[in-house]
Amino acid sequence: MAWLPYERLIIETSLNPAEAHASLAQVVAPELPTDAPFVGVLSGERFAIRRAVSAGNPFVPEITGTLHADPTGTAIDLTIRMRWLVLLVIVVLFVALSFVEWLLLRGAWQAGTFQIAQLAPLGVAVLLLALCALLYGYQVRKAKDLLHQLFAD
Repeated sequence: MAWLPYERLIIETSLNPAEAHASLAQVVAPELPTDAPFVGVLSGERFAIRRAVSAGNPFVPEITGTLHADPTGTAIDLTIRMRWLVLLVIVVLFVALSFVEWLLLRGAWQAGTFQIAQLAPLGVAVLLLALCALLYGYQVRKAKDLLHQLFAD
């Protein structure tokens, strides 16, 4: 599971760089809607793609990569990351919920009272992070599986 919204990966294939580029070009469309599994741009040996999900799923990772010739064929160097805006929204929500939790606990400490309901913002923050990690991890696995199938020997 992808606990961090960033991952480096190298896929090795016996295809030469031209064949690997051609294979990638067959499954990448320039824009939605499409039947291709990926949407993005291929430029020489570099590419920037994401899974083609027409529902607008914010957890679909952005994948950038380069094709490098190596002695056995081609090495595809990938960087998989969460979209910056989605990451920013998650961080802002987590910080806001943590601040509210701090205010509630500080007030309870000063008043000398504590109620279990005062932990609700902390629970929501933890649930938010867990849900985001699960949804993003699922999308990363789907994208990696498609790329491994594409370049399988």
